[in-house]
Amino acid sequence: MAVVVSPNLIYGHVKDSKVLLRAWELLESDNEIQETIKMANIMAVGRLKYNDHGVVHSRIVAGSALEILNLLLESGIKPTTLAFGTA
Repeated sequence: MAVVVSPNLIYGHVKDSKVLLRAWELLESDNEIQETIKMANIMAVGRLKYNDHGVVHSRIVAGSALEILNLLLESGIKPTTLAFGTA
């Protein structure tokens, strides 16, 4: 199945989980986090001449990371960060 990598990919993942949705809402509404992302974009684009590293980039990366996580979980691979209380 083909996946379209875009800033909207994140929304398909967070809508199915109350915990993820709440965390996403907190991150999106936190002024300090949003300003930090904007400043990172100023540094990356304005000073280092990289491409976008702002809010759009963070949404793309977050959605892509959750897509990769789902692929791992579907393949039976459970990252140690999700293995709460097991050793």
